[in-house]
Amino acid sequence: MSHSHSQSVPMLLVDLECTCNDQPPIPNSEMEFIEICAVVGMLSQKGFEVIDKRQLYVQPQGPSTL
Repeated sequence: MSHSHSQSVPMLLVDLECTCNDQPPIPNSEMEFIEICAVVGMLSQKGFEVIDKRQLYVQPQGPSTL
């Protein structure tokens, strides 16, 4: 897909946050998502324009203490 310099490009940015701990370390296989953030916007030569954004918290199912 080709876009000219005068067009805007739609973008979806996603940020996933997960449980973590250094002492004691949590194995990668036991980490759980705790927050999901998403931003929808348009990227152009003028910059990035946010169209919509969402933030969702997720209740972990694993151990309640880290």
